[in-house]
Amino acid sequence: MKKKIVSMSEVVNRPLSDFIVEYELKENKSYKNFPGCILSFSYDINPTIHKVFCDIFPEFRKSSSPRDLVGPNEYIPSKGKANMWIVSELNRLIHKKAIRKGRTCYLLNGIDVVATCTIIKANGFL
Repeated sequence: MKKKIVSMSEVVNRPLSDFIVEYELKENKSYKNFPGCILSFSYDINPTIHKVFCDIFPEFRKSSSPRDLVGPNEYIPSKGKANMWIVSELNRLIHKKAIRKGRTCYLLNGIDVVATCTIIKANGFL
């Protein structure tokens, strides 16, 4: 089976993000949103290597508006909402089974949990 490569422009130009979370950065954490900034994603607070996903791209919001986004080199608010985009078409089935409203999940920098999230909306792909 040939793997489909999806570009970021294809992902973020979809009409809706795949799901939305409310997040809160861990205390004393401050992060700048910069091109190439990678935060991993997990459904478990202490995940094994097989349960850390690098295929979910967060777009942090400045306000309640879904398109008022934190720009490059701006600090990510300590809490708020983020539009979440699944980049890997191959892992969509894994995420489809796991994403549900109210589920707690985590953003990680390496192995450190940097934010606790709650899924508040699963958009059309489910």
